[in-house]
Amino acid sequence: MASDTLETTLTSIHEMTPRVKQFILEAGDHTFSYQPGQHVVIKFEQNGDVVGRPYTPVNLPGTGALALGIKRYEDGTASTWMHDRSVGEEITITKPSGNLHLRDLDRDVVSAGPARRDQV
Repeated sequence: MASDTLETTLTSIHEMTPRVKQFILEAGDHTFSYQPGQHVVIKFEQNGDVVGRPYTPVNLPGTGALALGIKRYEDGTASTWMHDRSVGEEITITKPSGNLHLRDLDRDVVSAGPARRDQV
């Protein structure tokens, strides 16, 4: 295992909507430390190639679990792969990284989402 990756175990899957699932990953006694907004990259092999896709954790940092909310796209390589996983499977991820995170708690923050409910 490369030093920038973690071997995690998929410990829980929760269907949030018909196309969105929450996946809980744990890595032994590892504590996931990151700044909200940073991401991990899920890595897996498909057709002999290593595939990687970034996802932003949806839970608070500082715990032994990492929660990812992933919407399934029919033509999405990683989203369909993740939606086909089962509890107990091993998932390789990178350690959290990225510079898109909240830097100043004293400034206004804007969050945007889908304009319509049917886009979720």
